[in-house]
Amino acid sequence: MFAIVTGALAFAVSSQPAVFSFERAPSIAMAGFGAASKGGGKKSRAKAKPSGVTAKQSWELFRELRSSDKVQTTTVFAKLPEVDAKWLNVGGVIVEAPGTRVQGVNFNKRLILEHAARLHPPLALRSRELVCGFIETGEAPGEVVPLEKCQVSPELRAGFQGLPDVKSGMYMIGAGSIKTR
Repeated sequence: MFAIVTGALAFAVSSQPAVFSFERAPSIAMAGFGAASKGGGKKSRAKAKPSGVTAKQSWELFRELRSSDKVQTTTVFAKLPEVDAKWLNVGGVIVEAPGTRVQGVNFNKRLILEHAARLHPPLALRSRELVCGFIETGEAPGEVVPLEKCQVSPELRAGFQGLPDVKSGMYMIGAGSIKTR
């Protein structure tokens, strides 16, 4: 019992009355107790939430902007980085003026590529490598061009609506809402 007590902080009172000093007694290693934590436990790691707009917010804004006449739309695609890889349709983006199609796609790029991996399972294994593309002229028939990073204003109003994914229930129109996670 005495050995356990000496492992705790010991208070030593000096010869002067109101002055205390803390002395650390030697620690005792007992069957894994008292060892310093490495901080790598699963409890200490909180899953980081992606920054930016959610799929539901973006889809609701897409539906709101459809009735406006000051918008530009485009079809969006994703592919693997290989030169001969085929562009796969993922959905559409709408952006309110004065924004451009490039800005609208950049604003929703994370959602577009996440949905591409969900919609086209072969892409999921290499989802971090995906390339985002869009049609510069808006809708098909047009050439798909790879997205280039550009400056996006925080006030930009742009929405994304993915092609419906029956498996996950994402972007299913019928109930009038989007499945959220």
